[in-house]
Amino acid sequence: MSLTLNIVEHELQPYGHVHRSCAENPSFSNLRLYVGSSEVAIHEGSLYLVSRRESASTLAKQGISCLYVNAVDDEPCEDAVISVTGGKSPLVVLDGLLNSFYRFATWERELDHLVVTQAPSQEMFDISTEFLENNVILVDPALKLLAYTRDNLCDDPVFIELVKHGYHTEKNIRKFKLHKRFGVWAKQEGFIINDEICKYRNVVLSFKTTHSFSLILVMTCNISEPEPYLLDTFAMFGKRIGEIARREYPDDKPSGNATDTFIHDLISGNIMSEEAVRNRCKYVDIPFEAYFCMFYIETPPESAPAARLLADVSSAVVPARAAIVRSGIVILCFNCESPRCSLHCSEGTCPMGKASISWKLENLMERYGLFCGRGSKFTQLTDAEVAYRQARAACAFGKRAHEKNVTTPLIHDWERVLSFDKFAIDYLVEECRGGDGLVRATFAGRVIEAMVKRDEETGTDDFKFLFEYLIGERRPSLVAERMHMHRNNVKYRIDHIEERYGIDTNDPTLRLALLLSCFLHEAAAARGEDS
Repeated sequence: MSLTLNIVEHELQPYGHVHRSCAENPSFSNLRLYVGSSEVAIHEGSLYLVSRRESASTLAKQGISCLYVNAVDDEPCEDAVISVTGGKSPLVVLDGLLNSFYRFATWERELDHLVVTQAPSQEMFDISTEFLENNVILVDPALKLLAYTRDNLCDDPVFIELVKHGYHTEKNIRKFKLHKRFGVWAKQEGFIINDEICKYRNVVLSFKTTHSFSLILVMTCNISEPEPYLLDTFAMFGKRIGEIARREYPDDKPSGNATDTFIHDLISGNIMSEEAVRNRCKYVDIPFEAYFCMFYIETPPESAPAARLLADVSSAVVPARAAIVRSGIVILCFNCESPRCSLHCSEGTCPMGKASISWKLENLMERYGLFCGRGSKFTQLTDAEVAYRQARAACAFGKRAHEKNVTTPLIHDWERVLSFDKFAIDYLVEECRGGDGLVRATFAGRVIEAMVKRDEETGTDDFKFLFEYLIGERRPSLVAERMHMHRNNVKYRIDHIEERYGIDTNDPTLRLALLLSCFLHEAAAARGEDS
């Protein structure tokens, strides 16, 4: 236990004129009275109270900190780290400051006892009201309220909503995102002081895991301003909260359960044998063989807290399993029980007559402003690692296309849930590193580029129509529905396009080449490349 000079200075205010000579902020384990005898042992780390300037000078030469107190003298002593003059007598100041040391020591011992016995965090707050002075709250990674100083309530709207609901509402989360709070909480060390979001100034201590934050401790300065003494007191309290954070949110197990560890091992390739996977499946109640899909959601620091997003995702996709892995959320879905499950999980295609998982995730991604990638379907968990890589690639391509404002009319059914099956061409192009140039220079490729150029100049949509026509397997009803036109006009449009560009879509080889060129064009557009 120790008190900083900042706290000592504050505790001395009632006893006279306080003058601080030390610009630094040392800590003291105790307060002792210096009697001026060379036979008295000097205890390292203690602050010595002196009433004579000569004693202060003697101790200063030995590198020992002292407090100068003189009820009559109004001049501070520069040899002392701090002086109290023109007020109470040395004995009164000694008694009062010893009481301060005792109060803080008792408080810290009680906090340590609660930490060791793993008592509820609310008990730590209940014994800390006097010392923290302001309203203080503790929230978990999902921004759920864990504890708060119930005797120090305040009228800040953000706090009122938090206590009312037990968690930060989406309205508050939007405020945090607007001011880019999440990234700061996940990266910045020490105190974060701001007055951008709440009615009062806030002092935030966030506790880190490898990729994000775990617990967040917030002091709303509705009673006392964040003066140095109060920040030091808040840090003493935060030290104990940090012990809880390290215990409850270890870096190696971000969500802390067997299912998360199993999913992490699957996608990392840590489980190599089929036998090992089968055995682990029984432990976590996940089938080894099923109609699986793997989803991946990237969670950058500026987004909503990963744990909060995980809670919402888990609720939406149940009984699928979701876990925080590295810098994202992985979803292992085995909800479908029919081999007719759509490859791309399009809207209204669930064979079980339920809302598809992609539909649910699309709504969540829209709310959070994120993207979700989906790997290709697989039937055995030993293929989970490949599906994970596919899902990450699809997420990256979708995000990049969105940032560059590229409209891909046929590549996917959703705007924020992207299937790798429909981005496979993009992946190949990426791996070729420009090797698609020869293919795009074929007759079919030049036709497509000429078509795109003419559409841009004249405002027509021949490229989109041809793309829809080819990928829709030339079925008039399907193409008409996708293009919002009468089916009788489909034949007229394709005949007109074939005549203008000298192509014959009845030729299967040319048809395949045209379709490939359409995909290559879209992939190039997603990369921001010119034709």
